[in-house]
Amino acid sequence: MKIVPCFLFIVLPVFASPVLAGQQSSQSPSSFPLQGRIGVGGALEYMSTEANLKIKPASGNLGDISSNQNQISKKLQFAPCLEFGLTMGNDYYWGLHISWRHSGAKNTSRSPIRGAYYFLHQFKVNSYIDLLAKAGYKLTPQIMVYGLIGPSFANWSYTTQQINQRDDTSPAKIIDQLKTRRNSMGLGLGAGFEYLIQSKYAVSFDYICHVHRSVTETNRISYDEPRVRGTSIVNVNHTGDLRRTIRPSYSTVSLRFTYFFSVF
Repeated sequence: MKIVPCFLFIVLPVFASPVLAGQQSSQSPSSFPLQGRIGVGGALEYMSTEANLKIKPASGNLGDISSNQNQISKKLQFAPCLEFGLTMGNDYYWGLHISWRHSGAKNTSRSPIRGAYYFLHQFKVNSYIDLLAKAGYKLTPQIMVYGLIGPSFANWSYTTQQINQRDDTSPAKIIDQLKTRRNSMGLGLGAGFEYLIQSKYAVSFDYICHVHRSVTETNRISYDEPRVRGTSIVNVNHTGDLRRTIRPSYSTVSLRFTYFFSVF
C-alpha cells in the first residue's frame, strides 16, 4: 500500500512538466520581437560645402594660367526628414532615413590670368536629397548608436567669369562666362546617436559627409596680354581651350527632433 503513493509521487511530475512547459512557452513573449515605426521631424544643420577646382590649358597659346584651389562655404539651415524603421530583438535597428534641403550655400573666389584679366569663380549647392540606410544598435532601451550610408542626389552649379578690369577705378567687364549646372548622385556616409523619450520622441545628433564624382569640361577662351616692344606697348592675343575639373563635396552636423508612430 505504501508503494502506490511513492509511484504517483515520481510519475506525476514527469507528465506534468511537459504540460507546464507548454503553457509557459505559449504565454512567454517571442525571443526575437519585431517593432515597426514611422517618424517625421526636422533638423537644424550646420553645412559645409567644398569644391576642388583645377584649371589648366588644353590647347592653343593660353600660356601658364593653371590654377588649383578649394572653395569652402558654411551655412546654418533647416532640413525636414522622414524615417521608416524596424527594431529586431530589442537591440538591432534597420531603417530608411530620407531628408531634403533647399540649401543655396555658395562661395566665391578669384584667380589671376594676365594683365587686367582674372577669373571669378562661384560654387553653389542649390538643393539635395538623402536616401540613407540606417543601421543601429541599442545600448539601452532609450539610447541607440547608428551608422548611415546611401545615395545623395544634389543640384549644384559652378560658374567661372572671365573679367577685364584695368584698374580699381574702372568698372569690371565680363568678357566670357563658363557655367556648369548638374544633377548628380553622390555617396552619403555618417554616424550618430539617438535618445528616445517616452517611446515616441527622439532627439538625435549625427555627422554626414557627401562626396560626388568630379566633372571635367573644356571651353574656348581668349584674352589680350600687354607687352612692351621697343618704346610701345602692344596687346598679344592668347586663344585656346581651357579645361576645368570640379569635384564637389559637402558635409552636415545635425541636431534632429523626430516624432515616431508605432506601426506594429
